[in-house]
Formats: sequence, structure tokens, C-alpha cells
Amino acid sequence: MKKTESRQKAPLHRRLEAWDNAVAAIRTNCKGRNWLHYTAAAGAALAMATDASAGAIPIGPVSAGTLTGGPGGSSAAQAPFTVAGAHFQLSVFNGFTLGGNPFQGAFMTGLSTNAQILETAFDGIKKLASGSAISGGAGNWANGYHWLKAFQTEFFSSGPQRNPFGQFQSGVPAFAGIRVITNGTPGNVIGAEYGWVKLEYTDDTAATPIPNFVELITGEYQSTPNTAITTPTSEAPVPEPGTIALSLLALGAVGVLALRRKKTAVSA
Repeated sequence: MKKTESRQKAPLHRRLEAWDNAVAAIRTNCKGRNWLHYTAAAGAALAMATDASAGAIPIGPVSAGTLTGGPGGSSAAQAPFTVAGAHFQLSVFNGFTLGGNPFQGAFMTGLSTNAQILETAFDGIKKLASGSAISGGAGNWANGYHWLKAFQTEFFSSGPQRNPFGQFQSGVPAFAGIRVITNGTPGNVIGAEYGWVKLEYTDDTAATPIPNFVELITGEYQSTPNTAITTPTSEAPVPEPGTIALSLLALGAVGVLALRRKKTAVSA
């Protein structure tokens, strides 16, 4: 990504950190001074902070589905997406065989060898809590198919047994970790860009439900190699960056106009 593009697309919570820093600096420098000077300085400095580049790039949304048909069918839907030039894919399968047994589920796949997913044992996607740090030491990384949720039906003399796999629950969004290897190989990672995605799958309405829709709701990756990224701790609605920038510019304009009026009144 070009630096100008990452600057334009830096997520709002990253920009807020820059605004907080600007406010703290202005407060320190303006102690004991007229509040009008503070207002003018704050509006200008905070508006400039909207152009701060934190190296974080948004991901999504992406969705795959909706499927119809019950277990044992052959319905499938895929939705590829790209992160930092590496190829990933969301998919849902209503039925294929694994070891001769029907298998259904919702998946995220690293299609490129450098497109990796933070995994659990047995190729599941590791579900992450809010505030989780994602880096090379966060766990095991691999490409290929990884399930949010999957079901395999095995047949025994006592009857069929349906075995669930995966940490995700239908209708409940949760975070997952991804990384893109930018230097080295999967066995010798020298440089990588880390990110998080917020995923959700839903089941169909059959008597024995199976995943029939999967979605990447939102996400973010750090374009600075070997830099950890953290899943959001709060996702409260916030105004668009452009709206906030205009508001801050207006705040600065108010301060400037007030200063001019004060100076005019004094000179008169």
C-alpha cells in the first residue's frame, strides 16, 4: 500500500489516539493562558491529526452464502478477498465427504502460502476476545482451510453421530487473527503483517441445522511489518472521519474569530 493511501484509510480509533496526544500537548502549552488561544490551537492541531498515518488498513466486509439444501448435498459458496496482496477466502459447504463421512461447515481459507490464519488444534480458527494482541507469538499459524464451525457425521451400529468442531457459535460475531508473510517462508518468517477480522456464521433452519452463511463484518491489518495489532475493545458508533475533521476545523475557526474580535475591541 502507498503511504498516502494508508493515511487516508487509517481507522478512526487510531486517529483518536493522535487527537488525544494533540490535546494533551496543547493543554500543557496553554496552562494559564487565555482559553481563546487554546480553542484556536486545539482546532488547528486536532484537524491536522486527522492526517496521521498509523499504518493500519481496513478489511471487509465480505460474505459467502446463502446456501439451501440439507446435509449430504453438494452446495457450496465462496467469496475470495485480498489482504496486502495475499489471497484469502470465505466459504460454506452444505455437504462433502471427509474420510467417507458427510462434512458441513463455514470456513476461512488462506489460499496463498503467505496467507495465514491463527489456528487451534485440528485446523479450527482460534476465537479471540476483545483486546487480544495478535503477533507472531500469539499461537500457531497456517494457511489452508480453517473452520469457524464444522460438523462431521459418522455412522455406527448404534446410529449416526454428528460431531461438532470449532469455537464459533451461530449468530455470534467473534474475532480471528490473520497474517501475511512479506519476507521469508512459512517455515522461516522474517517479516509479516498482522491483522484481525470479525467473523460471523449462521445456520439454516433445518431440523438439524448446518452453517449456510458466513461473513467478514470488518477487520484491520497493520501494514508496518512485524508490528502487533490488537482486536478492538470498544466498537461504539462514531462519526465519519470527515465529519469530525470539519467539526475540529470549525472549532479552530471559532477560536480565531473570537481572538480577532478581542484584538479589534482592544485597539478601538
